[in-house]
Amino acid sequence: MKVYILSILYGVIQCLTVFCQGGYTKIVSKPSDPLIARSEDKATLNWTLELPPSETWSSSIFEVMFGIWKHPGFLKTKLLVIDRHGEVLIRPNYEKKISCDFNMSKLQVAFILHNLTMKDENHYCLQVELGLHQPPLTDPVMLLLEDPPKITSPKQENFSVNIGDNLRINSQAKGLPAPNITWTKQGRIFGNDTLVLNRVTPNDSGVYLCSAHNQAGEDHKEIVVTVLEHNYGSQKLTVPHMPTQTSHDRGSLVWLFPVVIGVSVLLIAAVVIFRLRGRYCERNLAYGQHIDEETGEHSTTAKIELRDDEATAG
Repeated sequence: MKVYILSILYGVIQCLTVFCQGGYTKIVSKPSDPLIARSEDKATLNWTLELPPSETWSSSIFEVMFGIWKHPGFLKTKLLVIDRHGEVLIRPNYEKKISCDFNMSKLQVAFILHNLTMKDENHYCLQVELGLHQPPLTDPVMLLLEDPPKITSPKQENFSVNIGDNLRINSQAKGLPAPNITWTKQGRIFGNDTLVLNRVTPNDSGVYLCSAHNQAGEDHKEIVVTVLEHNYGSQKLTVPHMPTQTSHDRGSLVWLFPVVIGVSVLLIAAVVIFRLRGRYCERNLAYGQHIDEETGEHSTTAKIELRDDEATAG
């Protein structure tokens, strides 16, 4: 019973001491919740503390911690710790992800998260350990990433389609959160991510507006659709492929070789034939010369003589 009474008296004394000193340690300034940041950028979370007049950081604050907050109310993962002497400890493999800036006399502290990605969207928390005589101060903050939309597809701005054909245009946009996409023409909605026109008519020609929206902003792109009333222009005349003569071919005499060889063969054949015919004539003709003794005139006679084998055959 005496121990119980003494503990109560100790608690009353602590409360009176704190009241006389001007109150408890508390958070007087903190980040907005949720805190909105851009991807591939950085997020800075600032807090300012207030201590009783007679207390200082080094005398009253045991640790200042920053990390990932877990519902319903505790620090699940410590990312960075500042002790009462101003020493900083960073969780391994997070050296490039997180840093801090603090002023012990002004009781100000800032934690900076770098190179933000979707994985960094989370609940974070400041936790100030004040020793055994007071419960820790905690302040959770939700970090959200937002990027305004940017239409990345289609890149083409003009489309032509033959009358009666179908047209399909896909659209894509990047942003955080994921943007909603709509297609409109003169205020009339034609579709969401994809513009689909079936069996187009001339009335389908015109300007279509592709719009991307999210809570961070919006983006727009105009697309012009032209409906062709015939498809003759789309037909191409097919010309048979003919080998072209290059400058190298024109300057070369290789093509003359077959001609020269052919003419040479013909000439040789003609000479051989004529020589054979001449020998045949010499073989069958017998020449004789006769001198007239009275007048002294010369006369030549020729007669056909047959060889023995030819005579026998005759």
